Amino acid sequence: MFSHCARVVAPTGGPKDTLPPILLSSTPPDSTLHYDADKITFTFNEFIKLKDLRKQMIISPTPKRRPEINYKLDNLTVDWFSKDSLSPNTTYIINLGNAIVDVNEGNAIEGFRYVFSTGDHLDSLEIRGRVIDSRTGLPDSTAIVMLYSTMKDSIVRKEKPVYYVRCDGKGRFRFQNLPVDTFKIFALQDENGDLKYIGNEKIAYKKDPIQLDSNQSGYLLPLFYAEKPKEENEKKQNKKKNKKDTLRYTTSLSGKTKELKQPLVFTFNHPLKTLKESAITLQEDTTYKDIPFKIRRDTIFSEELKVDVDSSMNRDTTILKDTAVYQIELHYNWKSNTTYRLILDSTFAIDTLGSVYHNIDTLDFKTKAKSDYGKLTLQFDKSSLYKTNINTSKQESEAITDQPPNDSMPPNDSIPHVKDSLIATTDSLTLDSLPKVDSLSSEQLISSDSLTTKHPHAAEDTSFQLLIELYKKDEMIYSSPLEGDTWEKPYLEPGEYKIRVVKDVNKNGEWDRGCYFCKEKRQPEKVYSFPDAFKVRANWENTNQELKIKFARGEHEE
Repeated sequence: MFSHCARVVAPTGGPKDTLPPILLSSTPPDSTLHYDADKITFTFNEFIKLKDLRKQMIISPTPKRRPEINYKLDNLTVDWFSKDSLSPNTTYIINLGNAIVDVNEGNAIEGFRYVFSTGDHLDSLEIRGRVIDSRTGLPDSTAIVMLYSTMKDSIVRKEKPVYYVRCDGKGRFRFQNLPVDTFKIFALQDENGDLKYIGNEKIAYKKDPIQLDSNQSGYLLPLFYAEKPKEENEKKQNKKKNKKDTLRYTTSLSGKTKELKQPLVFTFNHPLKTLKESAITLQEDTTYKDIPFKIRRDTIFSEELKVDVDSSMNRDTTILKDTAVYQIELHYNWKSNTTYRLILDSTFAIDTLGSVYHNIDTLDFKTKAKSDYGKLTLQFDKSSLYKTNINTSKQESEAITDQPPNDSMPPNDSIPHVKDSLIATTDSLTLDSLPKVDSLSSEQLISSDSLTTKHPHAAEDTSFQLLIELYKKDEMIYSSPLEGDTWEKPYLEPGEYKIRVVKDVNKNGEWDRGCYFCKEKRQPEKVYSFPDAFKVRANWENTNQELKIKFARGEHEE
């Protein structure tokens, strides 16, 4: 004989239920002081169940022992087992996120939280901010943000945080009901869910502790890999596995067509040891006239190869000092709409295992015409990056800022953005004609930091350079420093492009990741990301004269 419980099913007929459960009562009630119970009971207006509780639930500060959460019909209970699980004179927050749903349709209560204190008052301080990906400058919604009351640098590796919260879909975070205290703050892409930094996860930090004695907002935490990410290391390992393959190459040609202002790139499946330039012949137009060329190694800025010439060998043999060279660039001042022929002798390349490319190849191709390309020109206003700027008046700033006063408690979906994105404004936009905040999109937020008047005697800060990175389909295709206020890139294929701007502090021409456990800590170089794409048309200037890009600054930037 078998016995079964009655199965709860949705009633048939009627409109679909779209409303979440409603909390009818809690025992003890929310915001209870001098809490000394061993159980909390919540009663709802309909049958409920829990979904993804382990991912959703956060109890702060972390109790000595996690409670047991149970539900039955329309009740949910939190059982502490023992009163010793909680510390005296402490405000606790139970946040179940969106874990409570109704049985019938799975409608969730959003952001369910319950607060109580084992002392005689409820702590009420806040810390708000936003987490971004340091390489893209865009919000990161996958991170957790953690607070520690211990100031040791290694604490993030050894212990779980006292308080932690998850970012919302726009990368925003908000700590509530915090005590007056000093905290060390981190953000972490906690892949294994252990609330500790394990070395191959993205991390963000603030160098100085937060002295919390009033509500604070505007914190910007840029996540970065302190070590090279797994994907880069896996690529290197895959290349090592291909050692038994014969030497092969691919080129940057698109069929038999070549980009006009780009080098001809060879990518090999093995790292090269030598390259014999006399075994490479480049010929131009239909007369097949031999022409000179240069060989350089793969790099964004086309650095010259570091070569040694062995006197016992032919002087036309290039010996590569870097044994990890997989790409070679052939440079020439290519003429537009012109035919070329490249002849590769069987001995032109030898890899580090001594394998020789045994075939004789002939590559015929034609360069594109100048009219196939467009030119992109962008205008920048860098005044907000320099400390000698004069900000707008307090009255004007208050009229256009989207930051609420510290004593306000906005709902979760109205937590203000930290200003870290590029702001597009027109030349005709003045302080008198600024639109109100509620008419701006989330990507066009304007702060008093970004609306500045350049001092007539302000000198440009030369301690850094701005590096403009050009992207097509999320791949960086070009980068160069911004000189002055205008940036140009000719010879672009028609299509849509996006830009990022790197604040290149060490002026090495590339973005540098941060380091937390180094002797001298450093933040990743700041990246400004512009949300909109620029359309480039062939045989067109694409000057974007009506657009000027301004840089916004966060409140707590380092």
